[in-house]
Formats: sequence, C-alpha cells, structure tokens
Amino acid sequence: MKQYLYILKGAMQSNFAYRAATLINLSANLLYIIILYYLWQAIYADKEQLNGLTFEHTFLYLVIAATLFNIYRTFTDYHISFDVTSGDIVNYLLKPIDYQLYCMSRSLGRICGNFIMILIPTALLMYFVLGMTLPVDQNWFFSITSFVLAWLIIFMLDYIIGLVSFYTQSIWGIFQTRESLVVVFSGVLIPFAFFPQWLQDILEFSPFVAMYYTPITLLMGQVADTTQALVMIANQLFWLGVFFVICRVFFKKATQVITINGG
Repeated sequence: MKQYLYILKGAMQSNFAYRAATLINLSANLLYIIILYYLWQAIYADKEQLNGLTFEHTFLYLVIAATLFNIYRTFTDYHISFDVTSGDIVNYLLKPIDYQLYCMSRSLGRICGNFIMILIPTALLMYFVLGMTLPVDQNWFFSITSFVLAWLIIFMLDYIIGLVSFYTQSIWGIFQTRESLVVVFSGVLIPFAFFPQWLQDILEFSPFVAMYYTPITLLMGQVADTTQALVMIANQLFWLGVFFVICRVFFKKATQVITINGG
C-alpha cells in the first residue's frame, strides 16, 4: 500500500510542477463560467423559471458540473496509451503491483492537485465576483459518498478506454467519442431538466447519470427524500460493479495480446 501512496504524492506534485498547464486549465474554466453566466442570463431574460429551474439553480449546477469535469479529468486513458506505445507497460507488468491500482493512485493524485488549483479559485470567483453561494444539502454522507463513487466510475471508464491501446496504436478517436458522449449525456453541458422526457427516462439509470448529475444533485439538496438518494447511490454502486468486472476481465485479456514496439 505504501508504494501507491508514493505514486499518489508524486502525481499530485506533478500538478504543481507544471504550473503553466494548470494555469491554462484554470483560466479556461473561469472564462467558461463567465460565458455561462451571460449566456444563461440571456436565455432566461425576464423568465423566472425554465423547465422548473431558476437561473440561479441552472447556473450553479452548470458551474459545479464544469468544475467537477475539469477536476476529474486526469487523462488516465492517454497515460495508459503512452505506457503501451512507449513500452513502459512491461516494467509495470513485471513489478509486484496492481496496474489498475497504480493508475488509480496516479489519477487520485492529480485530482487532489486539481482540487486545490481549480476548485478554490472557482469558489472565490463565484462568491466575490458573481456574489453567489452554494445551497448545500445537510446530508454530507450521501454527497461525499456520491462524489467518491462518481470519480471511481469515471476513472474506470477512462481505464477501459486506455486498455483499448493494447489492441490499437491510437485511441484518439475513441477518446473523442467518449468525451463527447459524457459531456452531453451526463448533464455537464445541459441540465437533465432541459432534455426531452423520453431521453430523461432512458438516461435515468445509465452510467452517465451516475458520473455528474447524481453527486451534484445530492450536493445541492435537490433530492425529494432519503429513499430517492439511496436509489441514486445504488445506481452508482451498480455501474461501479459493472465497470470493475469489465476492467479486470479486459485487462487480463489485453495483456495476452500486447505487442511492444521494438520488442
């Protein structure tokens, strides 16, 4: 377990080492928030509500979604692809470590760095510049649990995409497809309330809902009762179990067909 903590620490330190990249990411997020503010302000105009949501609720939801998306975005899939194409994957396979736990530690380290470098400045912008605060739910247990489960689901999806590189030289097309599907159908770009009802019904128990919509909804206290919260958490646990099984089986199969360039 100690070696994974070292990996986590190293990944976190790398975030602070590459200050320019982190600053660009933060600046892009802050600029996106400002654009969101004026865009949705124009959409609401003189309207009090749209699809049952006020401007404040919609804007806060989208800000949290965009910020969370940037925090959870650790490019695990691309790192795995690089390990494979560079041949470094052999070193990890020969060492007495679990490669999935190694990747998870690396991802968590970057998330910790992103949390400090992105979340805090964003929160300060929201409070001091836009004068908005978050109406947090009192049930922190459900909120924190949901955020952890959401990260694990997102990580495992990235991990699965990364394992495709064991079979192909490039995962760029798959990466872009997955990125587009997640941004649209997980509610990062548009709240679910603005989706057609038939699409909401389809996505209600999908892995997309479990990634961003569930933790944000619980955080903002937009859940009817404890039963609904438990159903949403159960959906996350279900998809976490499905993705975990896929990860283990896929990795075992992938390592049997891997070809190292120049090897």
